Amino acid sequence: MFRKVLKWHLLLPLEELNNWPPNGLKRASIKGKALCIAKRQNQYFALANKCPHAGADLSTGWLNTKEEIVCPLHRFTFHCGSGENTSGHGFYLENYPTELRSDGLWLGLHQWAWPWDQSS
Repeated sequence: MFRKVLKWHLLLPLEELNNWPPNGLKRASIKGKALCIAKRQNQYFALANKCPHAGADLSTGWLNTKEEIVCPLHRFTFHCGSGENTSGHGFYLENYPTELRSDGLWLGLHQWAWPWDQSS
């Protein structure tokens, strides 16, 4: 049977990380997924970019002092690390693992692989 593996992809090169926007959020996409990338202190978080409430572009929102992404449309808030809605409405953002490497920010995406495939 198939197995689920984590494949790593270069999301943002180092040059883009040096010019981070003042609101702490940036839009990126990879493999057809629109992402909201949040920088909090020296940590990077990758979450789905579309607000599950009304579809707003979360990368045009901002980070508050509690490490939450604030939706620019209705001010719903989501925790950077878990994607959980913290404003009490039960919504959730899919989140993805990130790694800061010498050449930039890498994103982990799960995919299915054959059991004998050792390329992961």
